[in-house]
Amino acid sequence: TGRAGCPRAAGVSPVNPVRAIALVGLDAVYSVAGITTLLVGSLRGGFAKAWDHVRRRVLHPIPVRSSDRPCLWVHGVSVGEVLAARSLVQRWEAAHPDWDVVVSASTRLGLEAAQRAYPGALLVSYPFDFSWRVRAAFRQLRPDLIVVVEHDLWPGFLSAARTRNVPVVLVNARLSDHSSRRLRRLAPIVRWPPRSIVRIATQEEDSAIRFRDLGFPPGDVVATGNLKFHTPAPPESGRVRADLGLTDDAFVLLASSTHHPEEEAVLDAFARLREADDSAVLIMAPRRIERTEEVESRIAKRGWSLVRWSACPAPDADVILVDTIGDLARITGAADVVFVGGSLAPVGGHSVIEPASYGKPAIIGPHVFNARSVVREFLDRDALVQVDSAEALAAEVVRLHASGDAARAMGTAARDVVEENRGATERVLGILDSLAPSR
Repeated sequence: TGRAGCPRAAGVSPVNPVRAIALVGLDAVYSVAGITTLLVGSLRGGFAKAWDHVRRRVLHPIPVRSSDRPCLWVHGVSVGEVLAARSLVQRWEAAHPDWDVVVSASTRLGLEAAQRAYPGALLVSYPFDFSWRVRAAFRQLRPDLIVVVEHDLWPGFLSAARTRNVPVVLVNARLSDHSSRRLRRLAPIVRWPPRSIVRIATQEEDSAIRFRDLGFPPGDVVATGNLKFHTPAPPESGRVRADLGLTDDAFVLLASSTHHPEEEAVLDAFARLREADDSAVLIMAPRRIERTEEVESRIAKRGWSLVRWSACPAPDADVILVDTIGDLARITGAADVVFVGGSLAPVGGHSVIEPASYGKPAIIGPHVFNARSVVREFLDRDALVQVDSAEALAAEVVRLHASGDAARAMGTAARDVVEENRGATERVLGILDSLAPSR
């Protein structure tokens, strides 16, 4: 099978003795690290979670792709990366109906999201980077082209792709100054760039420049834009409110993807909001649903009535707690104002694009290093509010509630930013088409 655009010959390359020895060394390191993780997990009461991870990614049988059709393998670490590729995969399947699609994720939550987002794809847990496990995955799945969304590059996996002459494309990539410096420090012991990565499509030009500075050929690194700007059409918000048991005139504050201790700041803001509007409703969506009971306890201490999203509708609840995966996008359509979590806590910030695609005014904290360029674009257009404290968050929530015109103007500006940035999917598709093997 020839691979157009791939600089290597087809078939399986001869085994490089030096690389084989290096992979054996890596397997030993991974084994020690895995055993240590299980032991530490046992001591801290987290053995079950660690064992589930090992079982899925190391021990569980890898499914066999039975057809002889060409295959695109798309990988995302968890929910955000898996869902970012939805439009890309949909467009690929429409243009290449003769191809199979495999979707993998590293986390259980990512796999659960993939089950809902990709009903026609073969789903697998991303193989842990043991050389024998990765070889088995390539042998069973037989990919012709691999797409890795944003990050999660492992040496054993990349080595197997190179041995089998399967081109790897990194899409929606970003590279911070900190990560760039770290890769430079690793340069004496880790070859960079990996030869199996033949193209990199970045979210913005700053990241493209950093990848080129690390040694990638300039022509192989392209700033295509953020795939998350190409979101599916939002559902009608009135229908979502009906599902939640909310009236059309209820003011709804959504706190999305929150981390500890952001919930306390949000609850303080909601208390201020209720002083101005005793019919306002809070929807709280923790980033990790395993924290549902913890967050539920914090809400109960405030004395508010609460219902979980899985038990909706409940029209008399003060707070709706989201306890499922994959529903946040449509729930966003019911909000009047959205706080985007991971930004008051020093996590790096989550995507502001989803609320913007619904035309919702959004508030974000100071810690946005995971999405700095995107946040800057929204701020420059007055399409986002950034606060530096819990007190400022409460003040902004109250202000946007009091000034419907200001909230609507911000939401309209945010939607305009999304519309103007669509096109990343088409640009990435062009790259994949140029690399797709001819049969």
